[in-house]
Amino acid sequence: MNNRNTKPLVSVVVTTYNQERTIAQTLDSILSQRCDFTFELVLGEDCSTDSTRSICERYAAQYPDIVRLMPAAPNKGLLRNYADCVAACEGKYLAGCAGDDYWNGTDFLAQKVDFLEANPDYGVVHTDHDILHMADGRLEKAHRKARRQILHSEDRVFVELMGEDPSGIAALTMLVRLDLLRRYVDLYRYMELGFMMEDLPTWLELSQHTKFKYLDISSATYRLADGSACNNSTDFIKSERFYKNSLNVRLWFLERYPHPEVHPDKVRNSFYRQMVYAAFKARHSEGFRTYIRLWKPLSCKERIVKILMHTPGLRALYRRHVLQ
Repeated sequence: MNNRNTKPLVSVVVTTYNQERTIAQTLDSILSQRCDFTFELVLGEDCSTDSTRSICERYAAQYPDIVRLMPAAPNKGLLRNYADCVAACEGKYLAGCAGDDYWNGTDFLAQKVDFLEANPDYGVVHTDHDILHMADGRLEKAHRKARRQILHSEDRVFVELMGEDPSGIAALTMLVRLDLLRRYVDLYRYMELGFMMEDLPTWLELSQHTKFKYLDISSATYRLADGSACNNSTDFIKSERFYKNSLNVRLWFLERYPHPEVHPDKVRNSFYRQMVYAAFKARHSEGFRTYIRLWKPLSCKERIVKILMHTPGLRALYRRHVLQ
């Protein structure tokens, strides 16, 4: 157990809001990590309207040397809540998990720490993750590996995050050097710019200053429920708002860090394709008409998909394939 007089090697940030059904599993999965170093758990409960806060208070009382519950405050929103938690961290390394996700196993945090301790030229380590589909309880193991969405090139993270099919980095799996994050990443500035997420701008910025390492393990589980900003099959407007914000993040960083392999038009085209699929799934006719005109398929497969979407006799069949 940690001692408050000992500076933790790792700070784990958990942000949570109205997650009374899942937050205990989240915290238990972190507290069960086996390691020979100290870590702290900085818990940002964002003025929930259910019993989430009382659960967090119970854990803070039970693990006073590890769990540090942020003071109660009016609702801040995700990005401000996360930024305030990071500002309070005292560790050398930073990890994180949302209050509706959880970590797998008991040794993965130690594996990530071992890598960064042995490789000072790397600033970020991340892994694959499982997906728990809340609609039917299906557990999809090693999601990125199964879908071939791994960031393979350690020195090409910026290009791959800007690519036609950006795989992203699962924030619940990452471990980052906190001094690098504080030196280069301004979360409060991102709020001023209207960014809705903390992870994508963080990776794009850090990709300019350090190396990323992908470990071929699945260290966490993401609960996928329809209705979230990044997974919404029915509310097209909500999806459009989120993905348009992601586009703006990418374009802002591309203007800041021009790259010969990345053109703004390609980044926009990737967004158009994304919105075609979102509108198709949500049966949003206006959105579908708007974005399918803008989307320029770049492969034979994409051209076939566009034809299928336009052909009444094949549209229903393809819809069933997309919604599987």
